Order: sequence, then structure tokens, then C-alpha cells
Amino acid sequence: MIKRLRRLLTMVMLGGAMAAAQGEELCLQYTLDGALVAGMEFSPQVPPDDPAVQVFDQFISLARRNDTERIQRLFSRLDGSFEYLQQELEQIPDKFSLYEGLQGYNVRGIYRWGQYALLLVEYRHQRGELVMAEPLLCTNLCQMSNIFERPTEAVDQVSEFIYTHRRNLSPRVDCPADTLSEAIYPEVLISRDNPLVAYLDSGALAGIGTEAPLIEQAQIPDNLRGCYRQIQDFGEGLEQSVLEQRAGEVLAQCATTNDAGIMIPVVELSRPPQLSFYGLVAFLGLLQEGDSLTTLGVIEDTRHQVVLVRSDREAFTPRMVVLPLRTVDGQPRFDWNYFATAPGRLLASRFVGQLVNQVLEQAGQ
Repeated sequence: MIKRLRRLLTMVMLGGAMAAAQGEELCLQYTLDGALVAGMEFSPQVPPDDPAVQVFDQFISLARRNDTERIQRLFSRLDGSFEYLQQELEQIPDKFSLYEGLQGYNVRGIYRWGQYALLLVEYRHQRGELVMAEPLLCTNLCQMSNIFERPTEAVDQVSEFIYTHRRNLSPRVDCPADTLSEAIYPEVLISRDNPLVAYLDSGALAGIGTEAPLIEQAQIPDNLRGCYRQIQDFGEGLEQSVLEQRAGEVLAQCATTNDAGIMIPVVELSRPPQLSFYGLVAFLGLLQEGDSLTTLGVIEDTRHQVVLVRSDREAFTPRMVVLPLRTVDGQPRFDWNYFATAPGRLLASRFVGQLVNQVLEQAGQ
């Protein structure tokens, strides 16, 4: 059902309060210590004559009849949505057939991101209820979009923000003033209006300028120091099969998961920063040279202590590594599941990497 209802990354269960002033920036405190906050414009009041709502009403009417020819005309060519839908209909001709069982819907709010209107829609279907964020691109007129079906790093951040808001996973707070901030815009049709904004307290980067090797930092728990020593020794002159075996041993000792196939986000602190994903062996190789690692800062979250680490291996652009530590059975371990959360995704992103670059530049590094 969900697939044919144009499944979006922001699908959530019904429930939860939505409290935001009309057309004001809504800010959510992502981490327990308040170091990381995200905000974007949201209004819980959407008049029925709003252009985005009117176009969406047309879409629903056509979808209930599975009128794919006319549905396509509602989708924007400006951001590639029309072409993407055409290709999808070639593979799934009955993509909209389940709308026939739609019993009703209600627009419960609207987020604004760049030139996008993101309608928060409550669906009542024969098979159940759900809430989805439905994007429309509103330039001279509003047209349907499918950007959530073609995720990018920026779209992922917006999707996580909406999910976090709807599930009440983070408290609403006043938007920070006079703090580090990075505006996140759509990658296409960039508009300087209505960004998603990442706020980072500069105090969370107190390690910048200290130059002490990571292994000497007080915030690294004692039992994890053995992991670092193991990492430093694991890669010298070994064949790939042996490397993978040793990497699995490190994982078993130091992490909450034994999945050796995990891909770990790493931010290259270039200008602009770039996000990459490292396999376990490559990731451990990045942490292998202890003297090249320094602590950028530490963030306290609900169940995690998140250590931001800078790797300065010779001949490489500096990298930022996010190490989420979670105590399991009295022992702190690396918890890669943290990257499936909104704060984890944002901390390990090029957007926070840009904020780190700002502080490094101010410190002359």
C-alpha cells in the first residue's frame, strides 16, 4: 500500500502535538545538551484556498480515478519530477490504484523549504491511517513534486526534521541567536527563502586548538583506549582477508553491532566539505595513526556521548569522524545506529562540517 501511495521518507504514525506559530520558524533541540538545534518554517494553519492545497486537491481527485495522464500534468518539470514520474509509471502503471480506497484526507500543517510547500497530510484509507509529507514546488504556480522519492543529503535532513517533529522525538525550543548556523537549501532551484537551519553551539567544539592526541583526551573511556591501540596495530602489512578478520575482532570488542558490512559516514573537511561512507576496514585505517587524531569536541545526547574527531593523516585532506558512544552493560561502545537518528545524520553531514570549518579557520587551523 505505502509503495503505491508514493512512499515518502517522512511517513510517520498518527499522533503527537503540533504547536507552532503561524508561519514562524519551528526549532527542535536535537541533542540533550542543546548543542545541536534545527529549525525551519512551519504553520499548523493552512487555509483551504492556499495554492498548494488546491493543486493537491486536484491530484487526489485524479489519483482516485487513477487518471495517470492528467496526473502527470500536475508534476513539475523544473525539478525533474515530471520526468521521474514518467519513468516510474513505465515500471508501475498502476502506481496510483490504491487511492481508490482512500476514504478521506486532511491537511494538518505546512512546512516551507526554499520554494517548496511541504503539506502534512493525514490519510484515512480502507487499510489504515497514516501521515505523509507531500511536496509541491511553488514558483509562479504550484505543482506536485516527488523530491522525497529522490533523496539527496539536503532532502534527507528535511525528511528527518519532519519525522522528528511529528513523532515528538525532540522538544521545541526558542531558535538560537548569535550562534553558529548553516542554512540548508534545496540542491535544485536554490532559493534563499525558508532554509532548514542547523545551529551548533561553538562550545561543543571546545577541543579545537588544543592539539592533544585523541588517545590522551580525558573524555575517551578507559576501556575504549584498548580499542584504539588495537586499531593502530591492525593494518600493518596484512592481506585483505586478514584485515577483514581483525576488523571484525575490533568491532566485536568495541561496537554495539557485529555487522562487518556497515558503512560509516565521514566528512572530508574540504571547502566545501564532502560526505563519504567508509567500509569498516577503511574506517579503522583512518583511525589507525593515533598521533594524527585530535578531539574537536564532545556532545552529550540522551543515550550517547558523541565525540567529534579530526583525522589529519599525511597527504590526505582532514576528515571529521563522528564517534557515538553508548554504554551497554556498563561498558561504552561505538553505536553506529546513532546515524539513523536526526541528530546523528546532521552531525555527520557536510552542513555541520561547514560549521567546523568556520571554527577551524577562526582558530587559524
